Amino acid sequence: MTIQVVKHRPSASRFDERALTKSIGQSLLRDRFFLRGRLKRLGDDARAGRDVATALEDLTRRIENSLQQVEMRRAAVPVLNYPEELPVSARCEEIVAAIRDHPVLIVCGETGSGKTTQLPKLCLEAGRGVFGMIGHTQPRRLAARTVAARIAEELGQPLGKAVGYKIRFQ
Repeated sequence: MTIQVVKHRPSASRFDERALTKSIGQSLLRDRFFLRGRLKRLGDDARAGRDVATALEDLTRRIENSLQQVEMRRAAVPVLNYPEELPVSARCEEIVAAIRDHPVLIVCGETGSGKTTQLPKLCLEAGRGVFGMIGHTQPRRLAARTVAARIAEELGQPLGKAVGYKIRFQ
């Protein structure tokens, strides 16, 4: 999937809301709500005859920054490999396709089949994690630390760079 950056020249009298809306749809998930609200207010102001040049420049800059972060995240995706001894590794393509096709997926498997450590990597392979974060919850503090350390090790990344963990009150 490629992202098309829509270059936009601010103009006080007219601007292309559709192009900006398309660009916002390719930005980071955390930015989309704010950017869409700002664009709506900007459109309302433009239709009311107000000067929107400065606000349009600011919005365009924010969209471009978000798109740059998406590209940096896409370029930083590490090489993914799956240990062959884990049963979930044999079904990687099927799971990745299901992740892409469905907003909710339930994966059942035996203890030790690799669900905990491999599913976040499969989500990354399916394109998740570029526009937002992949969250992975664990019921215990120690489990959160060890799972994060294991996934980071398998990705060849230091803990805290591509993979981290957050524990309540820490």
